[in-house]
Amino acid sequence: MSVDPLLGLFTKEVPENQKDDPGLLQYVAQLSSFNLPRLLQEPVLLSDEVDRVHEQNRQLAFRHYQTFIASAQCSTQVLNEFVHIEEKLDSFTAKLPDLRTSCENLTARAQEMSMARKKNSLALQKHPQLLEVLEIPQLMDTCVRNGYYEEALEIGAYVRRLDKKLSNISIIASIVDEVKELTALMLRNLVQQLRGNLNLSSCLKIVGLLRRMSVFTEIQLKLLFLQCRSHYLDQQLLVSPTVADEASRRLQRHVDITRELLFDVVTQYRALFAEEDRLLPSWVLTRVQIFLSFLQEELKEARVESVLGHCMYFGLSFGRVGIDLRGLMTPFLVDAVENTFAKHLRQAVDLFSSQMASYSVSKSSADIAFGLPPSDALTPPMELLSHPPVGHLANQILNAFNETRAALPLSLAPNIQCHLQQAMEECAQIVSDAYRAEGTDLGEEEDRHWRHLAGQLSGDLVDYLNRCIDALFPKKQLSESLGLALNRNFDISKDKVRNRMSNLVKDETQPEQEQALAEQATDVVFNVGNEDS
Repeated sequence: MSVDPLLGLFTKEVPENQKDDPGLLQYVAQLSSFNLPRLLQEPVLLSDEVDRVHEQNRQLAFRHYQTFIASAQCSTQVLNEFVHIEEKLDSFTAKLPDLRTSCENLTARAQEMSMARKKNSLALQKHPQLLEVLEIPQLMDTCVRNGYYEEALEIGAYVRRLDKKLSNISIIASIVDEVKELTALMLRNLVQQLRGNLNLSSCLKIVGLLRRMSVFTEIQLKLLFLQCRSHYLDQQLLVSPTVADEASRRLQRHVDITRELLFDVVTQYRALFAEEDRLLPSWVLTRVQIFLSFLQEELKEARVESVLGHCMYFGLSFGRVGIDLRGLMTPFLVDAVENTFAKHLRQAVDLFSSQMASYSVSKSSADIAFGLPPSDALTPPMELLSHPPVGHLANQILNAFNETRAALPLSLAPNIQCHLQQAMEECAQIVSDAYRAEGTDLGEEEDRHWRHLAGQLSGDLVDYLNRCIDALFPKKQLSESLGLALNRNFDISKDKVRNRMSNLVKDETQPEQEQALAEQATDVVFNVGNEDS
């Protein structure tokens, strides 16, 4: 078989630059000498040869991979070095003109240094005077930190004069800046002192220094003084209460601290600032409103009679400076007294309700004769002992009177009467509901006992409470203080109480059997307290 046609068959897809490869020509000539079986085995042999060559390449790469990597790194490094050298040469060539310019500048700079040397020689001759100027910031710092504010102000004035004359000199400008910072520090120290415990002489000294600093206007200085004293007052009020203190002692200390510090601030303000303005009254009003808010909150737990004297003295003491605060505190104290009375009255009604829920009327409550009659009109009638719930109710109402009588104002007479009226009507309704709950199976004797209890509640107890009201609110004093008519009374209405027990009490006169039963009671001790209502 001719080699040329076979070569043409194998080189159709071979690149032009490889068609004249001797190896290719030799392999084609070798193929032409193979027989058919050998040609059929040629693809397999070629494939094996390819695998063998690939395996050899892999083994070669594995054995000499460090050499390949080093060669590649070396080639890359050599290339980078050549590039770097080329860049440096270009940069050096470009900077040659600048080098010439720099040399010229060096010559000029040498001349300048020569001139500076002459100036330094002159500065050396003036060294003592310059040292004094340079030490001004250090001297100023020493004065400020040691509290020599007068000397610090004189140094500040001297530096300001230097600044006007030599402001174009950088060292003078830096000294001025440092002195300004130290002046600001002195200002902060003075303001901080205003927030501490100060007497009048200290206040005069500090405010005088602040005026000399010319930092604040007169209005701003007043505001600063009031703000600082407010801060000190708030700090003292935060420190004074303790968790272990009861509300009354806590409120007493709060009143005393507020009274002392507010009075000091008013006195100091009027000594420092001669001109009258609206700042002080506005500030005092704000502080009083804060105090009244605290007073209103603390009176919910405190005993009014224990703090009444402190509050009234607080308000009266401010009358010496033209600010009497008693009229502002009175409504809160009156409300606290009324709330205290209403709370104890509510407890009495609740106790009466709980006792009536388990109370059973029996003959044994009327089998024992009474002891001695009451010694005076304010002693509770012994007839109330015939029914323990009524006796306990009277005792609890007396406790309400005793809790409030030391601070009970005459203006509360209508409110006290209203609370008592509502409480007695509610108790009457409780008795009526308890009687109704017993049903219609009551015997004649038990029914009589129930009616006697209702009569005691709406008769003897109401009469006794009315006597207590007359003793607590004498009509003559009501007429003189409140301008009320002498015939005006604040008695509890029996009719309204009886209307709530219409199923037990038919009319205002007690039946004869109730009068007979009223002469009997248990021989027990009725603990109502020995204090006058």
